Amino acid sequence: MRSIFAIVFLVTSICFSQNEPQAISGKIVDKTSRAPMPNCNVTVQKINRGTVSDTSGNFIIYLPSGNYQLKISHVGFRTKFLDLSINSEKKLKDLIIEMETSSILEDEVTVLGEKQRATLERQKLNRQDIKNMPNLYSDALRSIQILPGVTSNNELSSSYNVRGGNFDENLMYLNGFQIYRPFLLKQGSEENQTLVNPAMVKNMDFYAGGFPARLGDKMSSALEISYLNEFSDSLHGSFRSDLLNLAASINHKYKNLDYSIATRYAYPGLFLNKLHTTGSYMPYFADIQSLFRYTFSPDTKAELLLIYANNRYKFSPYEFESNFQQADIDADGNLGKYIRGIKINFSGNNDYNFTTRFAGFKLQRALSDLTELSASISVYNTKETESGNTYSDIYYTPDTEYSTDPTYEYIKSRVQQSDNSIDFSSYDIQLSGKFKLKSHNLDFGFMANVITADNRINENSLEISAAYLTDFPYSRYIHTNMNFPSYAFYGQDEILIGEAVRFNFGARYLIYDFTKEKLFSPRVSLYFYPSSKHTLNLSWGYYYQLPMYYEFRNKVSPDESSIKSQRAIFYVLGWDYKFKEKVKFQLQTYYKDLDNLIPYYVEQLKLEYGDANNMMGYAYGVDIQFQGEITKGVQSWIGYSYLNTKEKYKTNNSTYLRRFLDQSHTIQIFLQDKFPKHPNWQSHLRIIFGSGFLYPLRKAVTDSLTGKQSITTLLDQREVFPFYMRADMGLTVNLSIFNKYDLRILVEVLNVFDKQNIANYIWVQTFKEVKQPVWIPQMYSQRFFNLGFELNF
Repeated sequence: MRSIFAIVFLVTSICFSQNEPQAISGKIVDKTSRAPMPNCNVTVQKINRGTVSDTSGNFIIYLPSGNYQLKISHVGFRTKFLDLSINSEKKLKDLIIEMETSSILEDEVTVLGEKQRATLERQKLNRQDIKNMPNLYSDALRSIQILPGVTSNNELSSSYNVRGGNFDENLMYLNGFQIYRPFLLKQGSEENQTLVNPAMVKNMDFYAGGFPARLGDKMSSALEISYLNEFSDSLHGSFRSDLLNLAASINHKYKNLDYSIATRYAYPGLFLNKLHTTGSYMPYFADIQSLFRYTFSPDTKAELLLIYANNRYKFSPYEFESNFQQADIDADGNLGKYIRGIKINFSGNNDYNFTTRFAGFKLQRALSDLTELSASISVYNTKETESGNTYSDIYYTPDTEYSTDPTYEYIKSRVQQSDNSIDFSSYDIQLSGKFKLKSHNLDFGFMANVITADNRINENSLEISAAYLTDFPYSRYIHTNMNFPSYAFYGQDEILIGEAVRFNFGARYLIYDFTKEKLFSPRVSLYFYPSSKHTLNLSWGYYYQLPMYYEFRNKVSPDESSIKSQRAIFYVLGWDYKFKEKVKFQLQTYYKDLDNLIPYYVEQLKLEYGDANNMMGYAYGVDIQFQGEITKGVQSWIGYSYLNTKEKYKTNNSTYLRRFLDQSHTIQIFLQDKFPKHPNWQSHLRIIFGSGFLYPLRKAVTDSLTGKQSITTLLDQREVFPFYMRADMGLTVNLSIFNKYDLRILVEVLNVFDKQNIANYIWVQTFKEVKQPVWIPQMYSQRFFNLGFELNF
């Protein structure tokens, strides 16, 4: 440990011998109209540092003395490179950078060569903020958790829920190609890294509902992840290391070819060993990703994205101990609540593995400055296996938590076996076009998708006890091959009516062969800009959730099921107020009309659907967020969300129940600050607070045939978890070494306040004479300290 601090001190001393950073500022404008250009990416090629221009086109970046090359890029404009020479006597301020219109349109913008106005339905996270956000595994997807409408009460997983929907209701695109999450996860600790490599990310656009017709069919949200695809002529890259991860990347432009290659290796055993259940954790993750973009001519470009990822999670549990409160009568006859204990001794092991392969090819051709066509093809495959064979003995102690020598009473034993797998493949072809005609911006396309899933479930669970209640014995074997072909057409038009009104309307028509459905989804969004400070938005649309793997995985004959698509109708009203440059307030209120719902419940990441579309429901709420530079040069977010979502069975006497993911109150905070005299020293704090999700109660019931009593799950009786609160803090120091390398030193405290959040409950009968079980809490992770660095060249 002393040697680590000595190295850090030595490197810091060397770096501080360099000159203090100087401010380079400027304004980016459209060369033709002279209009200021917001949201331009300004990157320092030599050290891979960057910023984004504000709504007036202004930018500022701090660099020490040396020679640099600035790269300025914006969707719909030609990328520009600017060589700079900085010294203590030469000040570079008030630069004017002119951008020229490009003939190639990017996927996320339909207005060619025009500045973007505020869009309430789309939230953007840029590369630098994603990198600065402290979270487990430095994961890009976990940064979504600070955005309005998003809830996530499981720090072990990158999964998230949006406005009352579950994690399976979210679309995810990587450079325009749809990707998927792993399917067999149960707790989150198996997940490790996600498929998105943060070293390659340019930005992420997130829609918490009300997303346009060009995006697909899910009931909750859509996320578009864009990788960097334009680089400089000199070779650049990065190397990152911390206590949980290793990562390296390179990027380069060779003649007409831009390419980047990145790889990761994760080994989070140090973190997992601090989880509630003790044992031997042997996690492993490795991947390699490459992106190639070739420019045949200014009008024709091709892109190839390749991914290979392998995750292995081996776990041999040893022991689990937990305390709970129980009403009891003491020796003097007084009734009170006392702390009792449960201990579980394990033997055996669990093994989880997934391997993901992806290849996507895209060709773009601009027929003119106003028209572009594109075609893409992609193949996504993931093979997951889950095997386990564990034996456990459960003991109860009536002694308090303060007892130094507790006595334990045997309750029951449990045997669990599993041998599950899924081989999931998605084949996708897309044809699309963009056309600009005066004030109209047309976007249209066709998509053909075939998904195959070879699903095998082989699970057994048995509890043994002579005197206590046990769970119902459980045994299930299913082996099915499922094919889900679908075809979709979409079209949308964005109309600019003067400077004050923007109107977007479109529709999707989808044919889903598996359920014999033909679905029509109209979607409309209206924007009104009464002034430069105010933006008003009204959105409405139909969104369908196609039944697929999760809905059919437990069905012996999926093709004979009567399950159909679930449906949501969105109504969204939003207001955006800009206090000043880079400081704004956003408010969105929404209502979702839900129908044809399939009942489900969630235990951590285990998602179990029912057998029919026999429920209906609703969700309404409000999302409030402040975004801006509390400290100049770094963005911060402060948000609050209120949610009310309920469901009921489609029967005359049915009453509404709170949905399992009805988190009424959520607070999300991401604060960034820096030292005024040393702007390269920055602090980053992320706080997430949420009222609890819901869980189904367990009760003792009597089998009508055998007369035996067992514990069963009651989905119609629901209770609320305690509130979830987590704070993660990071300190970063950006240093220049010999004006050639950029070193970023990172110190993180994950779960700053060591808040023990409840992950789930174990249900156990503790008194023979009381035929009802009590719930024993399983806890999430403890406080963890992480130390690392990143070197950019």
